[in-house]
Amino acid sequence: IQCRRDVLFARDGKFFSSAGATAGIDLALSLVDEDFGRELALEIARELVVFRVRSAGQAQQSAALEAYGSPSERLRQATDYILGRLDEPLTVAQVAERVCISPRQLTRIFKEALSVTPNQYIDAARVDLARELLSGTGLPLEKIALRCGFSGRKQMSRVFERVLGTAPTTFRHPSAT
Repeated sequence: IQCRRDVLFARDGKFFSSAGATAGIDLALSLVDEDFGRELALEIARELVVFRVRSAGQAQQSAALEAYGSPSERLRQATDYILGRLDEPLTVAQVAERVCISPRQLTRIFKEALSVTPNQYIDAARVDLARELLSGTGLPLEKIALRCGFSGRKQMSRVFERVLGTAPTTFRHPSAT
């Protein structure tokens, strides 16, 4: 057995494993999707009041959760502001101004609390949203890119590959590779 640390669930032949109870629900929904179709899996997810159907390769952590437990009020304000405006152009200066500190201080807070720069956090949050839309909708890549604040499909692909190490199309259809 090989442990895969950054996936929700895994399959090896007739063996299945999940990262935990909620990921087990994701695994079960994936099997329903595979055997009976996405519509039934989404219907079951709605009945279970599960947020969405997540794919196996989806990372266990998200940019939104990274900042959730932070003791820094400025960091929480900054991340809330970012997460509420992913579809808009965002700059570090704009976010810093919103939370009434300098861009340099904002970068320092992000690095201390999250070990990333504000720009890296913005990219990760946009990729999280893109993963959600790729997993839960049939929207074309160009529409997903624009909804996530990317200038287009090419930029989304570059950032997606840098953050996750895979292309959006591979993420959406992992069995096609």
